[in-house]
Amino acid sequence: MKPLYVLLTLAYSVSNALNFQYPEPLSFRETHAIPKEEAKEIPGTAYPAGLPESLYEDDPLLTHAYMESFSSLIVGDNGQISVSKLNFANQDEDQIQMAHDYQDQGSTYYQEGEHEKAMTYYNKAIAMYAEQGGHPVMAYTFHSLGNLYQRLGKPIMAKMCFQNALILFPLFLEENHPHMALVNGQLGMLYYEGGDYPKAKKSLLRSLRILKKSVGKYHLDTALAYHNLALVYDALHDDKKTEKCYKKAVEIYEKLLESPNPDVADTHNNLGLFYTKRGDFDKAYDHPDKALQILPLKHI
Repeated sequence: MKPLYVLLTLAYSVSNALNFQYPEPLSFRETHAIPKEEAKEIPGTAYPAGLPESLYEDDPLLTHAYMESFSSLIVGDNGQISVSKLNFANQDEDQIQMAHDYQDQGSTYYQEGEHEKAMTYYNKAIAMYAEQGGHPVMAYTFHSLGNLYQRLGKPIMAKMCFQNALILFPLFLEENHPHMALVNGQLGMLYYEGGDYPKAKKSLLRSLRILKKSVGKYHLDTALAYHNLALVYDALHDDKKTEKCYKKAVEIYEKLLESPNPDVADTHNNLGLFYTKRGDFDKAYDHPDKALQILPLKHI
């Protein structure tokens, strides 16, 4: 079944006091825009000792550069920040501002398509924040870097970045902030694409719960969350919940969208495929037909 290659694209706000740019989140279609073989590598040297080999499956040299940038804040062998290692007291404001500037520069290069330079400056920002005991803005830097790794076809590294972002965001964002839904949704789809369906389900359910409270039950992002959950439930062979989530997504899309929309077509198409696989051909016939009425066949 063809997944919906779009992730949550929620609006967010950052305090003016932080004074840095943050790029728009990638759609899931965009994360697949660059062939993996075209992704450039950041030079590295030896690999940090004591870390699982699985962390290096994407690219050992890139992983080394990433892990070294904030090694002082890591406890254990999973590449995740420990809150107990953070210390926001007695920080050098000039150094923090320089880290903000690195974040800005990384975002600029990212938007210009200079992915190697963007990666370098994001890692510099993280390293400088780490030298100062950490900083809340690191959450956005990790998220930006995760978006970049996802775009470059490095899912393991993207997951590490998103996990660290989710460790840091609760330090200064409300529990039900839309950005928490965004990152959980992205992480959930990475788990889905990697075949880890239980973790995908957990992250996407958390994203949906936050969305219902933050943007409401009838919102395009909520519809997308239902659609993505349907993909996971289908992979888990939970037909009842798969059907429920697809139908809920269609209901929200049709309530909110008047003009033809690819997300509606994708959902109808996938629901039709689901019914076909289940042998319910009467229901199956209706949904691909609706999809074709929305978009030409080449878009489905």
